[in-house]
Amino acid sequence: MRTALSGKNHPMYGKHHSQKSRKKMRIAHIGKRPTKETIEKMRLAHMGKISPRRGKRLSKKTKEKIAISLIGNINGFKKGAPTWNKGIKIDRNKHPNMGHFKAHTEDAKKKIGKANRKNGFCVKNIKTICLMCNKVFYTSKKRIETGRGQCCSIQCKNKMISGARSHLWKGGISRLPYPFNFNKELKEIIRKRDNYKCQLCGVPQEECIKTLHVHHKDENKKNCNPNNLITLCNSCHSKVRFNKDYLENYFSKLTEVHNG
Repeated sequence: MRTALSGKNHPMYGKHHSQKSRKKMRIAHIGKRPTKETIEKMRLAHMGKISPRRGKRLSKKTKEKIAISLIGNINGFKKGAPTWNKGIKIDRNKHPNMGHFKAHTEDAKKKIGKANRKNGFCVKNIKTICLMCNKVFYTSKKRIETGRGQCCSIQCKNKMISGARSHLWKGGISRLPYPFNFNKELKEIIRKRDNYKCQLCGVPQEECIKTLHVHHKDENKKNCNPNNLITLCNSCHSKVRFNKDYLENYFSKLTEVHNG
């Protein structure tokens, strides 16, 4: 049956439905949904088949045609179509439950409050001490039971689960091979000392895309003595590795100038 009505044998081969026919078919299908059995049959029928559009892309002409056909289409948010509320001011009194103006009714508020009081989240009558800053604050019994009433603020809670207190702590290896004292504060001190300029080419921070680097002169990353640190731009920092002998003499003379 399927092969007998396929291709040129089909009565609609080479023909197109009129606008009236399309409208009738659309109205006839409104509110109809395929049954679960039909959906399962369609799923099994397409299982294992490769889509004919796989690996193919729409041409620019096709994309332009689609864009033009969607202009003015009010069925959803289409390209070029005006939004339904463009230029319309929504009155909160007339539409209290529309969109983001939606609010709980008084009965709903009472039910929510009653449920929270029953669960013990709202009544903050237990005096406790913050584990981080030792500040005295009040919390609820339920929060203490669930382990959420240990800190007075979000800042203290973040401190409590950071560093060695975190379950992801691996002994402080995140900054290796650099030590912990080689931090943002120390780098900023070195940049300020060097007037925010590369000590090789003299380019200022304003003309650099990236932040000025802080380089260890003796290549020992654990030696964070300020006399061993120098400010370099990204370009000069990458060149340092290829001409160490010359740069060691240059850096030693520069240190004498700083100390002099």
